[in-house]
Amino acid sequence: MNELRDHPNLYLKQHGSNPIHWKEWSSLHWTRAIEEDKLVIVSIGYSACHWCHVMEKECFEDNEVAVYTNEHFISIKVDRESRPDIDQMYMNALHLMGKPGGWPLNCICLPDGTPIFGGTYFPKKKWLQILSELHHLFQTRKETLNSFADEMKQALNQFTTRHQPQSKPELDHDSIQGFIGDLDFEWGGTAGYPKFPMPPLIESVLHYGVHQQHKASLRWCQITLDKIKFGGIHDLINGGISRYSVDHRWHVPHFEKMLFDNAQLLSVYAQAHLTFPNQEYDEVMLGIHHWITNEMKQSSGLISSTMDADSEGEEGKYYVFQTEEIKKVFGNEDNNWESIFDFAHHSYWEDGKIVLSAKASFSLKDEKWKSAQLVLQQIRAVKTKPITDHKVITAWNAQTVIGYCEGSVIFSDWINHAEDLYAAMERHLKIHGQWIQGKEGEKTIKPLLFDTLAWVQKACIELFLKTTNWKYIQEAIQIHDQANVFQQTSSLYALNAEENLLVKIVEIQDNVIPSSNAIWAENMYWLSIITGDLQYHEQCIRMVQCMGQDVNQIGYYAHWNFILQLMDSSSGIIVACQPETNWIQNKKWLHKTVVMHKNEENSFLQGKWHPQTQYSLCTLATCYPPVFHSSDIT
Repeated sequence: MNELRDHPNLYLKQHGSNPIHWKEWSSLHWTRAIEEDKLVIVSIGYSACHWCHVMEKECFEDNEVAVYTNEHFISIKVDRESRPDIDQMYMNALHLMGKPGGWPLNCICLPDGTPIFGGTYFPKKKWLQILSELHHLFQTRKETLNSFADEMKQALNQFTTRHQPQSKPELDHDSIQGFIGDLDFEWGGTAGYPKFPMPPLIESVLHYGVHQQHKASLRWCQITLDKIKFGGIHDLINGGISRYSVDHRWHVPHFEKMLFDNAQLLSVYAQAHLTFPNQEYDEVMLGIHHWITNEMKQSSGLISSTMDADSEGEEGKYYVFQTEEIKKVFGNEDNNWESIFDFAHHSYWEDGKIVLSAKASFSLKDEKWKSAQLVLQQIRAVKTKPITDHKVITAWNAQTVIGYCEGSVIFSDWINHAEDLYAAMERHLKIHGQWIQGKEGEKTIKPLLFDTLAWVQKACIELFLKTTNWKYIQEAIQIHDQANVFQQTSSLYALNAEENLLVKIVEIQDNVIPSSNAIWAENMYWLSIITGDLQYHEQCIRMVQCMGQDVNQIGYYAHWNFILQLMDSSSGIIVACQPETNWIQNKKWLHKTVVMHKNEENSFLQGKWHPQTQYSLCTLATCYPPVFHSSDIT
């Protein structure tokens, strides 16, 4: 029978009424597959995934599909947000099969879990054909499938273990600038479509532009962030940025909003606001904060994971407007609303639907816009709101802490949001002093994965830099000790240390989120400066050495490249006492900053307090003599 009806995970529960006998991922069901000698369907998705909903309706709710599936297969559902390790393993397999990734991710596996077929969305007729052919092959040509499975297992192991320590790489400017030159300089982002914001790539290219004074890099970052700001992917009404756009103009999004996208974009827009202070990126940040506070924040103080694209069975229905609705706001004075929105070229979608996108010449701070926004919010308020997945992912909450820390340079009270959120995480996401992966209702998500520790540790480092509270560094050091069980012989870390999956997943490539190993390596860089312990720096170097020249392929390894930039520029931490007004605006360096308000007793800041304006740059095992004007910082 279907075991998911009462599951606390929203995505699994959404499939609880399907006639298919879905099971949760468990060693029990894999043992049963071996005993009954059956193929296994592993179907992976997430609650806000539009095409997951489509395939569910077309295939998984269909009785004909269910009868065939229940007779010949064991069916397992996986939420990729709760189990990114399982998702990554089967996504790697899909890439090895030469197929593009995406969700839903559907793999047909031998009873030991080895995938022999994979794909994303399939309509009913095609899905039934696939199931029938694979079942027939399993009955008649099992040896052929076993041979393919042996090759797949070998390839999966090579996929995750090929990186071993080499000599320390150097920045390959030809490779980096060649990649940047192929980006989209008209609309921003990568060339073509769909377009994902890709925060790790934007951050790496932004810092490369600052570090190398590379004008094309800075221009691309500004174009990208401007186009996102004014495009349909940016929800001008309730704030927040959608997952991606289906077109090359950032106009029509897949409307789901993910916490991890928005948390990282808080950081990216904060950094860009300091680099391009005239672009008013603070308005995007305020919108994201509005969305987090009003739509995603729970009574516990924690932040929910995702908000769906669909409502009333229709994608984007909550977000789009009709022409008549727009005219109710602005009356019949066409020039009034045409001066705000880009209706002439890019606002219309399909069937008379309008996805609002603002003109680049228009300021979101305009009072005319503020009054219009209020009315549009009232129109939207009577619509059926998409479902929010209230699952809590620890790593994504940590990313939000980091976003608030970065944004506190612009909005000083945001450090309170960062500390309050971290305090809520400590109350609810630690058990017996140990961090957990997250929560589905009251149920703990298991097992703990390495990405959680990497992101919480990074949040602790950022909190220290913004508060000078040494307790955060103490926690970062404890997290380092907690992570020992994940470490591999190559100096990199496995994503899962507990469960015996088909292969060990070592996360090294960036996607929309930087790889956990890259985040950890960056953490080691800053911890070595803060604590004076050179072992952290040595660990950072070993991890970067494992990547070799791959770090210059910034399309896949953007955050690794950012770490190499830190090393190349000997980036450090600027300790500021009584800093000048707006001293950090339009900065031209890659250093972190910490502002002292009094003498501190911890090992890093002790003795650095001065009652008059000065700036001290501390790098690895060295603090340089102070300078007295921010313009003298190099």
